[in-house]
Amino acid sequence: MPITNECKQRLKDLMISAFNNITYETDGLVYFNETSKKPDISLYCESENISKGDTDIRLGDAICSTDDSNKKLITSATIRIYGQGMLCGTGYPALEVHEILHVLGFKHNPMSQSIMQSYMASTSNQCKIKHIDEEYISCLKNIYSNGKINGNCSKIPTSLSDTESDNACGVNLSCPQGWFETIDKKFCCPYENMVVSSEGYCVYS
Repeated sequence: MPITNECKQRLKDLMISAFNNITYETDGLVYFNETSKKPDISLYCESENISKGDTDIRLGDAICSTDDSNKKLITSATIRIYGQGMLCGTGYPALEVHEILHVLGFKHNPMSQSIMQSYMASTSNQCKIKHIDEEYISCLKNIYSNGKINGNCSKIPTSLSDTESDNACGVNLSCPQGWFETIDKKFCCPYENMVVSSEGYCVYS
């Protein structure tokens, strides 16, 4: 599909909303400034080739560059939203917040109903996320206050703080202790042999 001006404006509006939500939810500790000159985060609205009947396509992705001497230090990033992205009935820009959190160093979280769960076209109509998980807020506040605000990243099993991945925006799925992968291996639930229902709850298949 062609990249239309409407797509670009919609992406800009959604991303501004997402940036503002992150700032608001972190009580102003994480904030962003818009610039067109050598931005740390670049945004693009792109098309993606879709096979007929294919619903599990990417809705967005984040690509990061890291410092040569410290792979945990992100120096620049690109966020791409494909097509029109994801429309959430909640009005919350979950996909866009999700991609921004990737460029802040957080990886996919297999926990059901997490802002960092993997978003695919087939699950976009199930989006019920209305805020960032408290674990991520605690981690961000601690990091961006230089440790002056109590909080830590220990409750985030796949954050950049505990991985040696070469790609800071990569995918690293793991269930926290005491939880189990669902049958389709996409989420984590409190008991074995469960699946996540369309309402977002862990249930037995």
